[in-house]
Amino acid sequence: MKVNLRTNTPLFKATTQLAERIGETLPERMKDDPLRIILTGGVAASLYKDLRTSRDVDAIFSHRVLLPQDTVISYIDLKGTPQVLSWDSQYHPSIGLLHPDAENDAILIALLADEKIKLMVLTPTDLAVTKIGRFLENDRNDIIGLAKEGLLDAETVKNRAEEALSYYVGDTRFIKYNINDAVEYIQEHSRKEENQINQDNNIKNNPLSIEKEPIQNKPDVAHSETIKRKFRR
Repeated sequence: MKVNLRTNTPLFKATTQLAERIGETLPERMKDDPLRIILTGGVAASLYKDLRTSRDVDAIFSHRVLLPQDTVISYIDLKGTPQVLSWDSQYHPSIGLLHPDAENDAILIALLADEKIKLMVLTPTDLAVTKIGRFLENDRNDIIGLAKEGLLDAETVKNRAEEALSYYVGDTRFIKYNINDAVEYIQEHSRKEENQINQDNNIKNNPLSIEKEPIQNKPDVAHSETIKRKFRR
């Protein structure tokens, strides 16, 4: 599946600036074994679907790095609103649901900091799996958004999530319910998007089939004036 990443947004540009700040602290030998920063969370979702605001960046790091606590990037979002962005130092991939192959399957976005950093993003499927763990409102909306973009297959997400679940430590009952709900969301919104595309194609291919409102007959103004004059007499 070919994926077009939205890398020209102010949010993503601010994210690259954050990564470059880390790159400034890395030794030259990191060129031989670059730091892999794999984006998850809201910033990752914004690369695939319509932008939503995020104030922090969730990411998986291939090496142990010290995140500068005071690093904040200011930027103006697409609506013209001032925003700030920083690393989420509390994030850890073990908190949620993550497939063991997710990091290896991540998509390379760019080489940064003189090739000492590989900036990457989880695939749409693996990103959806991470959302299933918490399944809060933002997570559900992100899954729906990915489905509307045609980036998710319900059965693939279900299988991937169930495989990830076998590595999960903790109570898995609520996650099983989340998986079922996520599959329903994907099926529902993928069908809606497909139906809309089919409808648009039908209109393009059969322009004469578009139903138009019947033209209402306008009153004969001259005839009306004649009647009015008769009554005046």
